[in-house]
Amino acid sequence: MNEIKRVMKSDGLAVFFLPDDESKLWRLIKPIWNVYYGLAVSKKSTPETHVHSFNYEKFEFLVKEFFEYAALGRMNLGMELYAICKSNSP
Repeated sequence: MNEIKRVMKSDGLAVFFLPDDESKLWRLIKPIWNVYYGLAVSKKSTPETHVHSFNYEKFEFLVKEFFEYAALGRMNLGMELYAICKSNSP
């Protein structure tokens, strides 16, 4: 996050999308997604490609720590989190 913030222009935006690992629907679909993803998209399984897991509260805390955010919310029936961020430093 420090590197993203460092290279952002003062009027730039950073946009993030990631799964909400505590979403009930995501936990229901995840086993099916892992099989689909492994067969159709990548030979690596989804969990191995994610370094950190987030829920809404952890994601909100991280975004607020590094950015002044313009929008933060859920999408895709609550399975994904998004943030559209701008720098909070001059």
